[in-house]
Amino acid sequence: MKRTWKLHIAATAGFVVLGALALASAVVQPATHQNPSAPRATLWVNGEPQVLSESESRASNVFVSGGDVFVAGSVGPWNNSRATLWVNGEPQTLSTTESRADRLVVSGDDVFVLGSVGPTREPRATLWINGVSQTLSTSQSRADYLVVSGSDVFVVGHVGPWNNSRATLWVNGVPQTLSTAESRALDLVVSGSDVFVSGSVGPSGNARATLWVNGVPRTLSTSQSFAGRIVVSGDDVFVLGNIGPRDNSRATLWVNGVPQTLSATQSSARSLYVSGGNVFVLGSVGPWGNHRATLWVNGTPQIFGAPHSDAGNFVVSGGDVFVAGTVYDRRTDDRATLWVNGVPQTLSHPPNMRIEESFGYYVFVSGSDVFVMGSISSGDNEQHVFWVNGELRLLGRNASIEYVRVYGGDVFMVGSSR
Repeated sequence: MKRTWKLHIAATAGFVVLGALALASAVVQPATHQNPSAPRATLWVNGEPQVLSESESRASNVFVSGGDVFVAGSVGPWNNSRATLWVNGEPQTLSTTESRADRLVVSGDDVFVLGSVGPTREPRATLWINGVSQTLSTSQSRADYLVVSGSDVFVVGHVGPWNNSRATLWVNGVPQTLSTAESRALDLVVSGSDVFVSGSVGPSGNARATLWVNGVPRTLSTSQSFAGRIVVSGDDVFVLGNIGPRDNSRATLWVNGVPQTLSATQSSARSLYVSGGNVFVLGSVGPWGNHRATLWVNGTPQIFGAPHSDAGNFVVSGGDVFVAGTVYDRRTDDRATLWVNGVPQTLSHPPNMRIEESFGYYVFVSGSDVFVMGSISSGDNEQHVFWVNGELRLLGRNASIEYVRVYGGDVFMVGSSR
Protein backbone atom coordinates (compact mmCIF):
# COMPACT_ATOMS: atom_id res chain seq x y z
CA MET A 1 0.00 0.00 0.00
CA LYS A 2 1.35 3.41 -0.94
CA ARG A 3 1.10 6.48 1.22
CA THR A 4 -1.25 9.03 -0.30
CA TRP A 5 -0.67 12.72 -0.85
CA LYS A 6 -1.88 15.36 1.53
CA LEU A 7 -4.57 17.43 -0.14
CA HIS A 8 -6.70 20.37 0.89
CA ILE A 9 -10.26 21.06 -0.13
CA ALA A 10 -12.65 23.96 0.26
CA ALA A 11 -16.22 24.26 -0.97
CA THR A 12 -18.43 27.33 -1.23
CA ALA A 13 -22.00 27.24 -2.46
CA GLY A 14 -23.83 29.84 -4.52
CA PHE A 15 -20.84 31.31 -6.31
CA VAL A 16 -21.01 32.05 -10.04
CA VAL A 17 -17.71 32.23 -11.91
CA LEU A 18 -16.48 32.48 -15.46
CA GLY A 19 -16.62 29.30 -17.52
CA ALA A 20 -13.56 27.19 -18.05
CA LEU A 21 -13.04 28.28 -21.66
CA ALA A 22 -12.98 31.97 -20.82
CA LEU A 23 -10.53 31.39 -17.99
CA ALA A 24 -8.31 29.20 -20.12
CA SER A 25 -7.87 31.90 -22.73
CA ALA A 26 -6.72 34.34 -20.06
CA VAL A 27 -4.24 32.09 -18.28
CA VAL A 28 -2.51 29.68 -20.66
CA GLN A 29 1.04 30.69 -21.53
CA PRO A 30 3.33 29.46 -24.34
CA ALA A 31 4.86 26.05 -23.66
CA THR A 32 8.58 26.84 -23.74
CA HIS A 33 9.83 24.84 -20.76
CA GLN A 34 13.33 25.60 -19.55
CA ASN A 35 13.59 22.22 -17.80
CA PRO A 36 10.89 19.70 -18.76
CA SER A 37 11.49 17.63 -15.62
CA ALA A 38 10.84 20.51 -13.18
CA PRO A 39 7.31 21.11 -11.81
CA ARG A 40 5.26 24.01 -13.20
CA ALA A 41 2.51 25.78 -11.25
CA THR A 42 -0.77 24.76 -12.85
CA LEU A 43 -4.45 25.63 -12.49
CA TRP A 44 -7.06 23.14 -13.65
CA VAL A 45 -10.62 24.38 -14.25
CA ASN A 46 -13.01 21.45 -14.64
CA GLY A 47 -9.99 19.35 -15.58
CA GLU A 48 -8.56 21.74 -18.19
CA PRO A 49 -4.90 22.58 -17.36
CA GLN A 50 -3.58 26.12 -17.45
CA VAL A 51 0.17 26.50 -16.84
CA LEU A 52 0.88 29.58 -14.72
CA SER A 53 4.68 29.72 -15.04
CA GLU A 54 7.23 28.23 -17.40
CA SER A 55 9.86 28.34 -14.65
CA GLU A 56 10.06 25.79 -11.86
CA SER A 57 7.10 26.65 -9.65
CA ARG A 58 4.22 25.36 -7.53
CA ALA A 59 0.67 26.50 -6.84
CA SER A 60 -0.73 25.92 -3.35
CA ASN A 61 -4.12 27.67 -3.08
CA VAL A 62 -6.90 29.13 -5.24
CA PHE A 63 -9.72 31.59 -4.61
CA VAL A 64 -12.42 32.89 -6.95
CA SER A 65 -14.12 36.24 -6.43
CA GLY A 66 -16.22 38.35 -8.78
CA GLY A 67 -15.12 36.35 -11.83
CA ASP A 68 -11.43 36.76 -10.99
CA VAL A 69 -9.22 33.76 -10.23
CA PHE A 70 -6.48 34.19 -7.61
CA VAL A 71 -3.75 31.58 -7.16
CA ALA A 72 -1.04 31.59 -4.47
CA GLY A 73 2.22 29.70 -4.76
CA SER A 74 5.91 30.13 -5.43
CA VAL A 75 8.30 30.41 -8.35
CA GLY A 76 11.81 28.99 -8.28
CA PRO A 77 13.43 25.87 -6.83
CA TRP A 78 12.05 24.80 -3.46
CA ASN A 79 15.14 25.97 -1.54
CA ASN A 80 15.16 29.39 -3.23
CA SER A 81 11.59 30.14 -4.28
CA ARG A 82 9.70 33.44 -4.35
CA ALA A 83 6.15 33.81 -3.02
CA THR A 84 3.88 34.63 -5.95
CA LEU A 85 0.25 35.63 -6.50
CA TRP A 86 -1.36 35.09 -9.88
CA VAL A 87 -4.50 37.08 -10.73
CA ASN A 88 -6.17 35.74 -13.88
CA GLY A 89 -2.80 34.30 -14.82
CA GLU A 90 -0.77 37.49 -14.31
CA PRO A 91 2.02 36.91 -11.74
CA GLN A 92 2.87 39.28 -8.90
CA THR A 93 6.07 38.49 -7.00
CA LEU A 94 5.37 39.08 -3.30
CA SER A 95 8.96 38.91 -2.04
CA THR A 96 12.42 39.28 -3.56
CA THR A 97 13.93 36.86 -1.02
CA GLU A 98 13.29 33.19 -0.36
CA SER A 99 9.60 32.82 0.47
CA ARG A 100 6.43 30.81 0.00
CA ALA A 101 2.71 31.60 -0.28
CA ASP A 102 0.42 28.95 1.21
CA ARG A 103 -3.04 30.35 2.01
CA LEU A 104 -5.29 32.83 0.23
CA VAL A 105 -8.50 34.73 1.06
CA VAL A 106 -10.23 37.47 -0.93
CA SER A 107 -12.64 39.70 0.97
CA GLY A 108 -14.25 42.57 -0.90
CA ASP A 109 -11.48 44.42 -2.71
CA ASP A 110 -8.74 43.07 -0.45
CA VAL A 111 -6.49 40.09 -1.14
CA PHE A 112 -4.86 38.33 1.81
CA VAL A 113 -2.01 35.87 1.26
CA LEU A 114 -0.47 33.88 4.10
CA GLY A 115 2.97 32.31 3.93
CA SER A 116 6.53 32.73 5.08
CA VAL A 117 9.75 34.57 4.27
CA GLY A 118 13.16 33.08 4.88
CA PRO A 119 14.85 29.71 4.40
CA THR A 120 12.78 26.57 4.94
CA ARG A 121 14.79 25.69 8.05
CA GLU A 122 13.99 29.05 9.70
CA PRO A 123 10.91 30.69 8.11
CA ARG A 124 9.11 33.75 9.45
CA ALA A 125 5.33 33.84 9.27
CA THR A 126 4.21 36.58 6.88
CA LEU A 127 0.89 38.03 5.74
CA TRP A 128 0.58 40.03 2.53
CA ILE A 129 -2.40 42.38 2.21
CA ASN A 130 -2.87 43.65 -1.33
CA GLY A 131 0.78 42.81 -1.98
CA VAL A 132 2.17 44.64 1.07
CA SER A 133 3.99 42.34 3.47
CA GLN A 134 3.41 42.21 7.21
CA THR A 135 5.91 40.15 9.18
CA LEU A 136 3.97 38.37 11.92
CA SER A 137 7.04 37.26 13.85
CA THR A 138 10.76 37.99 13.60
CA SER A 139 11.48 34.55 15.14
CA GLN A 140 11.19 31.18 13.47
CA SER A 141 7.46 30.76 12.96
CA ARG A 142 4.75 29.33 10.79
CA ALA A 143 1.23 30.53 9.96
CA ASP A 144 -1.28 27.78 9.19
CA TYR A 145 -4.83 29.18 9.16
CA LEU A 146 -6.34 32.47 7.97
CA VAL A 147 -9.85 33.82 8.58
CA VAL A 148 -11.14 37.25 7.54
CA SER A 149 -14.27 38.31 9.43
CA GLY A 150 -15.58 41.80 8.77
CA SER A 151 -12.65 44.18 9.17
CA ASP A 152 -10.65 41.77 11.32
CA VAL A 153 -7.96 39.36 10.14
CA PHE A 154 -7.25 36.27 12.24
CA VAL A 155 -4.19 34.07 11.77
CA VAL A 156 -3.19 31.07 13.83
CA GLY A 157 0.13 29.25 13.80
CA HIS A 158 3.26 28.63 15.82
CA VAL A 159 6.29 30.59 17.01
CA GLY A 160 9.52 28.75 17.70
CA PRO A 161 11.13 25.59 16.35
CA TRP A 162 8.68 22.78 15.65
CA ASN A 163 9.90 20.64 18.57
CA ASN A 164 9.37 23.50 21.02
CA SER A 165 6.87 25.87 19.45
CA ARG A 166 4.10 27.96 21.01
CA ALA A 167 0.59 28.10 19.56
CA THR A 168 -0.06 31.72 18.58
CA LEU A 169 -3.08 33.72 17.43
CA TRP A 170 -2.58 36.97 15.55
CA VAL A 171 -5.50 39.42 15.39
CA ASN A 172 -4.88 42.22 12.89
CA GLY A 173 -1.17 41.46 13.15
CA VAL A 174 -1.00 41.59 16.96
CA PRO A 175 0.25 38.26 18.42
CA GLN A 176 -1.34 36.47 21.35
CA THR A 177 0.62 33.51 22.69
CA LEU A 178 -1.98 30.89 23.54
CA SER A 179 0.29 28.86 25.82
CA THR A 180 3.68 29.41 27.43
CA ALA A 181 4.29 25.64 27.16
CA GLU A 182 5.01 23.65 24.03
CA SER A 183 1.77 23.66 22.08
CA ARG A 184 0.12 23.20 18.69
CA ALA A 185 -2.81 24.92 16.98
CA LEU A 186 -4.73 22.72 14.53
CA ASP A 187 -7.89 24.65 13.58
CA LEU A 188 -9.39 28.15 13.70
CA VAL A 189 -13.06 29.16 13.59
CA VAL A 190 -14.55 32.62 14.06
CA SER A 191 -18.24 32.66 14.96
CA GLY A 192 -19.81 36.01 15.72
CA SER A 193 -17.60 37.69 18.30
CA ASP A 194 -16.02 34.43 19.46
CA VAL A 195 -12.71 32.99 18.26
CA PHE A 196 -12.12 29.25 18.65
CA VAL A 197 -8.70 27.60 18.28
CA SER A 198 -8.14 23.89 18.78
CA GLY A 199 -4.92 21.99 19.34
CA SER A 200 -2.86 20.60 22.18
CA VAL A 201 -0.58 21.67 25.01
CA GLY A 202 2.48 19.69 26.02
CA PRO A 203 5.23 17.73 24.25
CA SER A 204 4.10 15.43 21.45
CA GLY A 205 4.28 12.28 23.58
CA ASN A 206 2.30 13.82 26.42
CA ALA A 207 0.10 16.51 24.87
CA ARG A 208 -3.40 17.37 26.10
CA ALA A 209 -6.28 18.29 23.78
CA THR A 210 -7.12 21.97 24.26
CA LEU A 211 -9.75 24.39 22.99
CA TRP A 212 -9.05 28.10 23.30
CA VAL A 213 -12.14 30.33 23.34
CA ASN A 214 -11.20 34.00 22.92
CA GLY A 215 -7.71 33.09 24.08
CA VAL A 216 -8.81 31.28 27.24
CA PRO A 217 -7.72 27.60 27.29
CA ARG A 218 -10.06 24.74 28.09
CA THR A 219 -8.36 21.39 28.60
CA LEU A 220 -10.53 18.75 26.95
CA SER A 221 -8.72 15.69 28.28
CA THR A 222 -6.18 14.96 31.01
CA SER A 223 -4.84 11.99 29.01
CA GLN A 224 -2.58 12.11 25.98
CA SER A 225 -4.76 13.60 23.25
CA PHE A 226 -5.22 16.26 20.59
CA ALA A 227 -8.10 18.34 19.28
CA GLY A 228 -8.51 19.11 15.59
CA ARG A 229 -11.54 20.05 13.54
CA ILE A 230 -14.00 22.59 15.02
CA VAL A 231 -17.62 23.13 13.98
CA VAL A 232 -19.85 25.74 15.61
CA SER A 233 -23.58 25.18 15.08
CA GLY A 234 -25.95 27.47 16.93
CA ASP A 235 -24.97 27.44 20.58
CA ASP A 236 -23.07 24.16 20.28
CA VAL A 237 -19.34 23.73 19.76
CA PHE A 238 -18.15 20.42 18.29
CA VAL A 239 -14.47 19.46 18.42
CA LEU A 240 -13.05 16.34 16.81
CA GLY A 241 -9.88 14.60 17.94
CA ASN A 242 -8.31 11.54 19.52
CA ILE A 243 -7.51 10.35 23.03
CA GLY A 244 -4.65 7.97 23.74
CA PRO A 245 -1.19 7.26 22.34
CA ARG A 246 -0.86 7.12 18.58
CA ASP A 247 -0.74 3.32 18.39
CA ASN A 248 -3.82 2.88 20.60
CA SER A 249 -5.87 6.06 20.34
CA ARG A 250 -9.67 6.43 20.32
CA ALA A 251 -11.63 8.71 18.00
CA THR A 252 -13.38 11.27 20.19
CA LEU A 253 -15.98 13.99 19.67
CA TRP A 254 -16.37 16.72 22.25
CA VAL A 255 -19.73 18.53 22.33
CA ASN A 256 -19.56 21.66 24.47
CA GLY A 257 -16.55 20.14 26.20
CA VAL A 258 -18.17 16.77 26.99
CA PRO A 259 -16.30 13.85 25.35
CA GLN A 260 -18.01 11.13 23.36
CA THR A 261 -15.77 8.14 22.57
CA LEU A 262 -16.73 6.99 19.09
CA SER A 263 -15.06 3.57 19.27
CA ALA A 264 -13.90 1.33 22.12
CA THR A 265 -11.07 0.00 19.93
CA GLN A 266 -8.17 1.72 18.18
CA SER A 267 -9.58 4.35 15.84
CA SER A 268 -9.04 7.78 14.36
CA ALA A 269 -11.29 10.67 13.31
CA ARG A 270 -10.63 12.77 10.22
CA SER A 271 -13.52 15.08 9.32
CA LEU A 272 -16.67 16.52 10.87
CA TYR A 273 -19.92 17.93 9.51
CA VAL A 274 -23.04 19.11 11.35
CA SER A 275 -26.35 19.74 9.57
CA GLY A 276 -30.02 19.60 10.42
CA GLY A 277 -29.40 18.26 13.90
CA ASN A 278 -27.24 15.41 12.57
CA VAL A 279 -23.54 15.01 13.34
CA PHE A 280 -21.35 13.18 10.82
CA VAL A 281 -17.79 12.05 11.61
CA LEU A 282 -15.51 10.26 9.15
CA GLY A 283 -12.52 8.22 10.22
CA SER A 284 -11.37 4.64 10.62
CA VAL A 285 -11.49 1.75 13.09
CA GLY A 286 -8.68 -0.73 13.60
CA PRO A 287 -4.88 -0.61 13.80
CA TRP A 288 -2.99 1.10 11.00
CA GLY A 289 -2.48 -1.29 8.11
CA ASN A 290 -5.62 -3.20 9.01
CA HIS A 291 -8.12 -0.39 9.53
CA ARG A 292 -11.52 0.11 7.92
CA ALA A 293 -13.15 3.35 6.81
CA THR A 294 -15.95 4.32 9.18
CA LEU A 295 -18.68 6.95 9.15
CA TRP A 296 -20.39 7.78 12.43
CA VAL A 297 -23.84 9.40 12.20
CA ASN A 298 -24.95 10.72 15.58
CA GLY A 299 -22.46 8.32 17.15
CA THR A 300 -23.60 5.18 15.30
CA PRO A 301 -20.82 3.67 13.17
CA GLN A 302 -21.14 2.46 9.60
CA ILE A 303 -18.06 0.53 8.44
CA PHE A 304 -17.04 0.52 4.76
CA GLY A 305 -14.82 -1.86 2.82
CA ALA A 306 -13.33 -5.23 3.65
CA PRO A 307 -10.82 -6.39 4.62
CA HIS A 308 -8.99 -3.06 4.68
CA SER A 309 -10.11 0.40 3.57
CA ASP A 310 -9.48 4.09 4.00
CA ALA A 311 -11.66 7.16 3.49
CA GLY A 312 -10.53 10.58 2.34
CA ASN A 313 -13.58 12.79 2.82
CA PHE A 314 -17.35 12.84 2.56
CA VAL A 315 -20.15 15.11 1.36
CA VAL A 316 -23.80 15.25 2.44
CA SER A 317 -25.95 16.48 -0.45
CA GLY A 318 -29.69 16.26 -0.98
CA GLY A 319 -30.13 13.67 1.73
CA ASP A 320 -27.40 11.42 0.30
CA VAL A 321 -24.01 10.72 1.84
CA PHE A 322 -21.02 10.35 -0.50
CA VAL A 323 -17.72 8.95 0.79
CA ALA A 324 -14.52 8.75 -1.26
CA GLY A 325 -11.77 6.34 -0.35
CA THR A 326 -9.81 3.22 -1.20
CA VAL A 327 -10.34 -0.50 -0.69
CA TYR A 328 -7.07 -2.38 -0.21
CA ASP A 329 -6.85 -6.07 -1.09
CA ARG A 330 -3.61 -8.07 -1.06
CA ARG A 331 -5.10 -10.58 -3.49
CA THR A 332 -5.92 -7.96 -6.12
CA ASP A 333 -5.05 -4.32 -6.74
CA ASP A 334 -6.00 -1.42 -4.47
CA ARG A 335 -8.99 0.38 -5.93
CA ALA A 336 -10.44 3.88 -5.59
CA THR A 337 -14.01 3.58 -4.32
CA LEU A 338 -17.04 5.82 -3.94
CA TRP A 339 -19.67 4.86 -1.38
CA VAL A 340 -23.14 6.37 -1.84
CA ASN A 341 -25.30 5.80 1.23
CA GLY A 342 -22.97 2.94 2.12
CA VAL A 343 -23.14 1.18 -1.25
CA PRO A 344 -19.65 0.85 -2.86
CA GLN A 345 -18.85 1.75 -6.44
CA THR A 346 -15.35 0.84 -7.65
CA LEU A 347 -14.03 3.73 -9.75
CA SER A 348 -12.94 2.12 -12.99
CA HIS A 349 -10.61 2.98 -15.84
CA PRO A 350 -10.60 2.09 -19.57
CA PRO A 351 -9.72 -1.60 -20.12
CA ASN A 352 -6.82 -0.69 -22.43
CA MET A 353 -5.16 1.43 -19.69
CA ARG A 354 -2.62 -0.42 -17.56
CA ILE A 355 -3.21 0.67 -13.98
CA GLU A 356 -1.88 -1.27 -11.01
CA GLU A 357 -3.49 0.77 -8.22
CA SER A 358 -5.93 3.62 -7.76
CA PHE A 359 -6.80 5.72 -4.72
CA GLY A 360 -9.78 7.93 -3.87
CA TYR A 361 -9.13 11.05 -1.79
CA TYR A 362 -11.95 13.58 -2.05
CA VAL A 363 -15.50 13.76 -3.35
CA PHE A 364 -17.41 16.86 -4.48
CA VAL A 365 -21.03 17.13 -5.56
CA SER A 366 -22.24 19.88 -7.88
CA GLY A 367 -25.82 19.62 -9.08
CA SER A 368 -26.25 16.13 -10.49
CA ASP A 369 -22.50 15.60 -10.99
CA VAL A 370 -20.26 13.71 -8.59
CA PHE A 371 -16.52 14.38 -8.76
CA VAL A 372 -13.90 12.20 -7.06
CA MET A 373 -10.31 13.35 -6.78
CA GLY A 374 -7.68 10.63 -6.53
CA SER A 375 -4.63 9.06 -8.11
CA ILE A 376 -3.62 6.13 -10.29
CA SER A 377 -0.30 4.35 -10.44
CA SER A 378 1.53 1.98 -12.71
CA GLY A 379 5.02 0.92 -11.69
CA ASP A 380 6.82 3.95 -10.27
CA ASN A 381 4.53 6.42 -12.05
CA GLU A 382 1.78 7.88 -9.86
CA GLN A 383 -0.38 10.84 -10.88
CA HIS A 384 -3.45 12.68 -9.70
CA VAL A 385 -6.67 12.17 -11.65
CA PHE A 386 -10.37 12.68 -11.14
CA TRP A 387 -13.57 10.84 -11.96
CA VAL A 388 -16.78 12.55 -13.11
CA ASN A 389 -19.84 10.38 -12.51
CA GLY A 390 -17.52 7.37 -12.47
CA GLU A 391 -15.66 8.23 -15.69
CA LEU A 392 -11.89 8.67 -15.39
CA ARG A 393 -10.42 12.04 -16.46
CA LEU A 394 -6.65 12.47 -16.70
CA LEU A 395 -5.02 15.71 -15.56
CA GLY A 396 -1.73 15.13 -17.36
CA ARG A 397 1.38 13.12 -16.73
CA ASN A 398 2.91 13.69 -13.27
CA ALA A 399 0.07 15.99 -12.21
CA SER A 400 0.17 16.77 -8.49
CA ILE A 401 -2.78 18.57 -6.87
CA GLU A 402 -2.30 20.61 -3.69
CA TYR A 403 -5.69 22.29 -3.25
CA VAL A 404 -9.23 21.99 -4.57
CA ARG A 405 -12.00 24.57 -4.38
CA VAL A 406 -15.55 24.25 -5.68
CA TYR A 407 -17.60 27.28 -6.76
CA GLY A 408 -21.04 26.87 -8.22
CA GLY A 409 -20.71 24.24 -10.91
CA ASP A 410 -16.96 24.61 -11.43
CA VAL A 411 -14.08 22.70 -9.86
CA PHE A 412 -10.75 24.56 -9.47
CA MET A 413 -7.60 22.57 -8.70
CA VAL A 414 -4.07 23.89 -8.26
CA GLY A 415 -0.72 22.18 -7.96
CA SER A 416 2.01 21.37 -10.44
CA SER A 417 2.53 19.49 -13.68
CA ARG A 418 5.58 18.54 -15.68
